[in-house]
Amino acid sequence: MPKTQAMERIAERALNAARHRLLDSGNPAFVAVALPQDGPPRLAPLVVANHRAAEAGVRALRGDLGEIDVLVVGCARQGRHLRFTVQALEAPRPILDRLEVRERPIGEMGLL
Repeated sequence: MPKTQAMERIAERALNAARHRLLDSGNPAFVAVALPQDGPPRLAPLVVANHRAAEAGVRALRGDLGEIDVLVVGCARQGRHLRFTVQALEAPRPILDRLEVRERPIGEMGLL
């Protein structure tokens, strides 16, 4: 199934909602994000270390909110890069799979 612009917009909205929480968590980090049509995105209460555990968050959010878009958003640090993924529970492949350059924390910078 080809990606549509609507799917890409949904994936971007989920990533934007989860980005800060994922960056503040361990490596790798996954969180379920619900995207109501009217209202702000809602994140599962826990960030977890694997995709399978995040799927439980998807089921819980669906139970609370009904049939709305709920996705698993993940982030893994890979050297100087961050890999962000956004995937629907039933989908075989991510809607979004993006590699971004990671800014180095002050602790990783060399001394002059």
